Amino acid sequence: MCPSASSPTGCARRTRIKLNMDTRRRLRYNGNMNITKKRKQKLLAAALALTVMLTPGGIFAAQSGAGTANRAKTADGTSSAVSTYESAAEKPEVSAEGAMVLCSGTNQILYEKNINERLDPLSTTKLMTVYLTMKAVDDGKITLDTVFTASRADTKVMESKLYLKKGEKMKVRYLIYATLLHSANDAAATLGSNLAGSKTKFASLMNKTAKALGCTGTRFTNANGLIEKGCHSTPRDMLLIARACFSYSFVQKVCQTKTCKIPPTNLYDDKITVTTTNPFYEKHKKVRRPYEKYNIIAGKTGTWDADNASLIEMAEYKGRYIYTIVMNDKLNKRYPDTVKLIEYARNVIDEQEALEQAEKQQTTSAKVTGAKGAVYSVLGKTALFRQALSRINRISAVNTARISTAGYTSEDGVRLEWDGVSGARGYDIYRSDGGTFKKIASTGADDEETYTDAGVKKNRIYRYYIQAKRGNMLEFFLAK
Repeated sequence: MCPSASSPTGCARRTRIKLNMDTRRRLRYNGNMNITKKRKQKLLAAALALTVMLTPGGIFAAQSGAGTANRAKTADGTSSAVSTYESAAEKPEVSAEGAMVLCSGTNQILYEKNINERLDPLSTTKLMTVYLTMKAVDDGKITLDTVFTASRADTKVMESKLYLKKGEKMKVRYLIYATLLHSANDAAATLGSNLAGSKTKFASLMNKTAKALGCTGTRFTNANGLIEKGCHSTPRDMLLIARACFSYSFVQKVCQTKTCKIPPTNLYDDKITVTTTNPFYEKHKKVRRPYEKYNIIAGKTGTWDADNASLIEMAEYKGRYIYTIVMNDKLNKRYPDTVKLIEYARNVIDEQEALEQAEKQQTTSAKVTGAKGAVYSVLGKTALFRQALSRINRISAVNTARISTAGYTSEDGVRLEWDGVSGARGYDIYRSDGGTFKKIASTGADDEETYTDAGVKKNRIYRYYIQAKRGNMLEFFLAK
């Protein structure tokens, strides 16, 4: 429950509508110039260090007689594991026009149906509104206890809503509760207008943020998802947005709340009770608590009418997060369709367990390309060399591109997308299937930050790493 929640008693003062909307300096070396003793030391250190081939990320263990590379999957997205395992389980049939299932950890798309088709996002749009609100909290611009004021424009929206009045004040935390649970359009509009200044400015911020998250088929026109000309998104894009929004623990807490009592405001003396619209918090036939059975972490509905409804859910299973979405589904089918997708994902995860364990064993014994123990045995004893390794590690970290999305389809292979690195002249793509990381491709300065690896084999787990190219490595080392 929210801070002042109680058991469900219905809306205390305002009608609740069930159908809702829901990125250098470079030092050039002149061969004719005089080289100082200090510079000779730097050159020697660089030459010695470069004797050992750099691995992706430049991470070395400068120990006598041994050298190992540590490229385990990192939380910041610098490397990414992708599974090409194809389940023997029969894929479910859903009535939704667009649907998708994404599994964390392997970043594998387990199920897809028209994932790039532009559809009405409906009230799942509110996830972007809440994400931008939480981001503002993270950036220190506001707090959850900051008070926002509803404008006249914020109140002039259709149901479902809180029926806020012009000038009514409410804390950000309660506006979020109303937006995610009750899918209140006026609450979402109030968040947007107070964050950006107006509906139009907030829509612009939403679109800029969507692009930064990797969305390619999304355009928002308002904070709440009301159908308007030019407003659209795709199943793939909405899952990217949902994953970003659901990463906040406060958002998860709100989504796991059944009912919340919002305190009185400056214009009303009574409390407002809002209730979740998530069907997983309703009893379905013999399943009394679907949210417990399927371990629902967060979710959001989107509803226009009986023939156009959406549902996004985040569930946890065996330490992995399963993200599902159905768009443009029947209102009475979005829950059973989502159940099918979650159960299918669970079956796939069960089948992958043996493969996952084998992959982990391989990863721990991965070796550095071209690095021989004898080289480390000699060079690893010198302080100058250890200093050089430390410098290379710092440089390589700067050159590492963050992988934003990675997914596999049997038709195309593994598709990677990454965030650009300022000053990069292109990128080198490295891949490992449990052993050595090897460069498999390069891109140029004018190429997009994407790559599709069609050379993968089925039923494997691959790890990827992207390194920015900044010209001559020795020059860059000396410049630092």
